[in-house]
Amino acid sequence: NVGIGAGAFVKFHLAEISEHPITGRASFDYYFPSSSNFAGFTTHYWELSADALFDIVAKGDTKPYVGAGLTYGSWSYGYTSAYCVGIYAGLCSNSTSNTGLDIVGGINFMGGSTLMPFVEVKLETSAGSELIVKGGIHFR
Repeated sequence: NVGIGAGAFVKFHLAEISEHPITGRASFDYYFPSSSNFAGFTTHYWELSADALFDIVAKGDTKPYVGAGLTYGSWSYGYTSAYCVGIYAGLCSNSTSNTGLDIVGGINFMGGSTLMPFVEVKLETSAGSELIVKGGIHFR
């Protein structure tokens, strides 16, 4: 299943307390599942993640990192229909949540400006196994 999403994260350096190049990151991602295209049927999926990222020392403008963390995801669906009343109402919507571990690997492209592009691959175990590819820009 392929979908797109949008998200935001906050990073904080933990090198002062760990004596290693470790960064903490808390993120929120909202996805737009492809199944929301059916008439009257909508799905919603979002995730909260907390990861510890280890910066791999490298020369040049590319800075790779690896890490691991926890992910909490929430999925819900609903169907708008005249039949979604009374005893059938419970069949027309539902929600579930799950928690799992994730493994992360990525590259920051340092460049000369205050904006830093990145690409990342994340393997999650929260609802089965999912492989997520992310890309974006963040501030140094």
